[in-house]
Amino acid sequence: MLFDEKGTGRAVLAATNDKGPALDLYDERRTLRASLEAFRDGPRLALLDEKGKPRASLAAFEDESGLALLDEKETIRALFGLENPGTGATEATGPSSITLFDKGGKTIWRAP
Repeated sequence: MLFDEKGTGRAVLAATNDKGPALDLYDERRTLRASLEAFRDGPRLALLDEKGKPRASLAAFEDESGLALLDEKETIRALFGLENPGTGATEATGPSSITLFDKGGKTIWRAP
């Protein structure tokens, strides 16, 4: 663990058998704000808000890469290049797709 000048833990570097190496970064209140993980099939960077809820996730996995943006209720609001994980959408998307969702998770716009 890496500590700041006040003795507050601000960063943790760890390696686990199931996930692989990870770096977690905390704010001055010890709330997780960013996490970088190297899974077996690729890395993922998660950015979290001041309450520790995920707001953005960037992944570069073996079979797909992309960016997901989430709102304060952790509902996916935008996907860039990902295949609609956890949204209930049934249509397939490609690696260059963009999908936008309303606050209920319903698709409101997509390309292509």
